[in-house]
Amino acid sequence: MIEIKPLSKTPFEKIHDAYKKNLETAENELKKLQAHQIELTELLAASQSYLQALQKGDLGDPQAHLTIKRYPEPPLTQGGRLATYWIALSGALLVLFIAALLLFLPQNLIILGVAVAGVFLAIESIARHRFISFLLSVTIALAIASSLILIWDFLWEILILGLIAIAMLSVVRNIRKLRGI
Repeated sequence: MIEIKPLSKTPFEKIHDAYKKNLETAENELKKLQAHQIELTELLAASQSYLQALQKGDLGDPQAHLTIKRYPEPPLTQGGRLATYWIALSGALLVLFIAALLLFLPQNLIILGVAVAGVFLAIESIARHRFISFLLSVTIALAIASSLILIWDFLWEILILGLIAIAMLSVVRNIRKLRGI
């Protein structure tokens, strides 16, 4: 068997490797500079094109800086003369009715105030041709209010039923663990 001694580098091989490393470093630097030159050339071309557009009077999109564009609301539809008068007078009439309630029926102010406001809102929605959406909103509000009243009245029963359900689920789970299911 022939023994092979580790080859040691001769001085020429070391010089060659050093030049090779320097050449690779210089090539990488050259590639970076060429890429930067291309970027600058493209930026110069885009800037010149933009300058020409500005000189021609094209200032670009005036809303380009906006991230969320807002459009004007469509004009209100004319509901007729009676609707126009109602819209103009309804705010003042509401204030007068509330003042009359304060003066003549202060003991029932909350109930009658809600009723008067409801009537005014209903008439307002009719004048603006939105009565169906008004009825839907009132229905949803009444449903939420009645749900809250039911929860308040039956809070203890709901809590007890919840605790019973948690206990039963715990028992079923423990029995399944014991059976190995």
